[in-house]
Amino acid sequence: MGRRDRRNDWTGTGKGISLILQLGLSVLVPVFLCLALGIWLQNQFSAGWAPVALLLLGLLAGGRNAYVLAQNYLRTEEARSRRKKEKEQFDLFGDWEIPGSGKETLSEGKENSGYER
Repeated sequence: MGRRDRRNDWTGTGKGISLILQLGLSVLVPVFLCLALGIWLQNQFSAGWAPVALLLLGLLAGGRNAYVLAQNYLRTEEARSRRKKEKEQFDLFGDWEIPGSGKETLSEGKENSGYER
């Protein structure tokens, strides 16, 4: 396994860990904030229903956050995959040069007399 392969493995691992942490926080933060607000409302105003109602609201908000985050991730990965396929599809000729394009060929120093590889 080369250096580049290891770096790509760690990059993928880092993205995975980052996504999991982001997903977990996007669910837990609204739940705990709503629960804390519900407990505070219960203590301040004797509203016994507040913790349960706000806990449900926090769960709904956290679920929505997770759904949006997952959709954005899937959309990004799909676009990346599509760009990669398009690049592979249009890169059929690799390093071939068109005569008279002004671009240097792989064989530097030679005259560009036709399609060279």
